[in-house]
This record gives sequence, C-alpha cells and structure tokens, in this order.
Amino acid sequence: MIQFNETYTVIRNADNVCYAVNVTVDCYKGSLVYKSVEKRKSIEDSSVETLELPDFDKMTKIDSESLQYIIPLELKTDTLPQERPFYIGEGTEYDEFYQIWIQQIKDIGKVDIIKQRLLEKYSEFDGGTQ
Repeated sequence: MIQFNETYTVIRNADNVCYAVNVTVDCYKGSLVYKSVEKRKSIEDSSVETLELPDFDKMTKIDSESLQYIIPLELKTDTLPQERPFYIGEGTEYDEFYQIWIQQIKDIGKVDIIKQRLLEKYSEFDGGTQ
C-alpha cells in the first residue's frame, strides 16, 4: 500500500509577513502505523480523549515532492498563530487565513497531481491507498 502525508510550512519575509506556504507530500510504502495521542476535549473541560493518529516516523518513506503556494496579497498577515491548543471561536487572523490558504491549495489540485504521479511511480507497492 502507498500512504501519503502532507506537511504545510508557512514562509515569512524579513518583515515577518506570511508570503508563501511550502507543501511537502511524503510517500510511504506499507500499512499505516498508529500512535496514541491525548487531547483535551475543550477549554472548559479538562478531561482528555485519546486519538489514534498515523505515526509516519515509524513508516518507510520512499519519496517526497514539494510545491510552493504564493499567498495572495489580501491574505497576507504578520500575525502569529494562537497558542496551541486553541478552540473554535478563538484564534488570530493567521489562524483564519491559514484555513483559507489550505483550502485554496487543495482547490488548485496540484497536491492531487503529485499524489497521482507518486502512485504511478511506485505502483509496485500499491495494493490500494488509505
């Protein structure tokens, strides 16, 4: 099986303004490996829930491709993200814009093109993807 992990890294200029997002698509062979992570349910509720998330550090990476998304002028910001964890209704302009950047990146479709190219390149490992 082929698995993918997308990493989004926001790039700032010398004036600390976000101007681009580097997107890296890592390609792994084999089944997903999971790790348990605890997360608070909400700011009001200190109880935690356990989530099972992919543990890419324990998987075999076979390739990686990147692209750069240039942030439109009206979506540039010099604000910083809200300290983690943050909850719905909180956050900064950065947090709001980050969600828009990621959606625009997905809408462009280049990440899907990279994934398709990697699937074709490593078809010998592909018994299906997750």
